[in-house]
Amino acid sequence: MELIQLVNVGKVYKVDEKENCVLKHFSYGFPSSGLYGVIGKSGSGKSTLLNMISLLDKPTSGDVYFNSENMTKWSSKRKIQFRNKEMGIIFQHYYLVESENVIYNIALPFLISGGSEKEGKAKATKLLESINYRKELYTQVVSNLSGGEKQRVAILRALINDPKVILADEPTGALDSRNSVLIMEMLKDISKTKLVIVVTHNIELIKKYADKTIELKDGELIKITNHDLENRDSNKRKKKV
Repeated sequence: MELIQLVNVGKVYKVDEKENCVLKHFSYGFPSSGLYGVIGKSGSGKSTLLNMISLLDKPTSGDVYFNSENMTKWSSKRKIQFRNKEMGIIFQHYYLVESENVIYNIALPFLISGGSEKEGKAKATKLLESINYRKELYTQVVSNLSGGEKQRVAILRALINDPKVILADEPTGALDSRNSVLIMEMLKDISKTKLVIVVTHNIELIKKYADKTIELKDGELIKITNHDLENRDSNKRKKKV
């Protein structure tokens, strides 16, 4: 059974009395784990798709389901609860509290949802230890960190409430190639137990790490590529050679 399912989802924006359809009859079901890439040129509907799943925007038509529950019919309170508890979002530009330290930033969603400062610090520390983050940086003010270090903090922040779904919008867009690989390896590891959906322009990198890529063009789903099959076929050809 799919964890997230979109059925005939469409999104139309009105600009100066003109309608702009940015997502057209999109249907797809995502399982409870795995790494899924969403690719396409600028304006293809990638970010709009992420907004539909995260409930940051409402579809003009169609329905979005979470564990068979129709999210488009949820109350505002239930939608907020979903974003706080069951979903983590990672942004290209981090959106961390630059004047606060690493542990505070990671623990912040837990504190906002009503958790205690002591427990939040303990949970944040455990997450930092799980990725062997340098201990001398735990209390470092975020503004002093490198881009790669900030993005790792942002990923751990998204994990603090143990969500079922992680959405990442261009998580490597502001990083160099080395840090991009480190972030993708981190997301790949997370995807073993959670659903991770990554919107990106870095097609070669996402093809290397994604289980599947979903390609959009002018708001329409035009291609789904299963990279597990591609990799198996490639390995078979190498063995024959």
